[in-house]
Amino acid sequence: MAGRSNRRYVPSRVWLCNLFTKAVVCTAGIRAERTLHRRGGFELVNGLPFVAADTTIHQVLDERTVEDSQALQITLGKLRRASGHFRGQLLAIDPHRVRSYSCRHMRERTEKSGNRPVKMAQTFWVLDADTKQPVCFTTATAARDVAAATPQLLDLVEAILQPEEGQILVVADTEHFVAELLKDVQQRPGFDLLVPLPSKKPFRRQYEAIPETQFQRHWAGFATTKLPAYFTGRHQGSYWQFVERYGERS
Repeated sequence: MAGRSNRRYVPSRVWLCNLFTKAVVCTAGIRAERTLHRRGGFELVNGLPFVAADTTIHQVLDERTVEDSQALQITLGKLRRASGHFRGQLLAIDPHRVRSYSCRHMRERTEKSGNRPVKMAQTFWVLDADTKQPVCFTTATAARDVAAATPQLLDLVEAILQPEEGQILVVADTEHFVAELLKDVQQRPGFDLLVPLPSKKPFRRQYEAIPETQFQRHWAGFATTKLPAYFTGRHQGSYWQFVERYGERS
């Protein structure tokens, strides 16, 4: 959030606001646009009457623990649930990674194919897909992946929404297709998880071998089927996979 004297300084409240806004509107570069630059005259933004220095940032962080921040999110989330901000039926998990200018040794990541790996600060969000409202979020070190971060995120959701059995469907991207994560969600009666399978040759060969009679035709060019899926090894389990078929062969 703040670096050396010849680097950018970002007020803590503005930094949190930028992370929050970026997730909600899905816009990149908000933090960079609202950062106070040394050559910009240190203009005041968002009514903040001071520029946060390293010492101030450390004092704020030293007075609060991770548990304090999580408890605040849970309390705020319960108030918002009581106010009708969430339907609590369809949730989306959305990891956001913002480029970091930290001098620490960190794992570098590539957000888009073709770009070179860079240091990134990670945040993991849960959004209510019906009301388009953020439910909660967590931060993580650069080395932490979605399999390790998502269970903690779902713990916060569980404390906020207190779902009944089978009440919430969680959707995520292919990055979340991990046996460890699927096993964790399977043990949570209030949640179902829907993730796309990666487009790999073994999966495609499996789909091509499905008999045509096994598909249920909904309309011309679109048919679906449901098949059992299994994981072996340390995180073994049985699941269901939904296969879509496009086009007409005859």
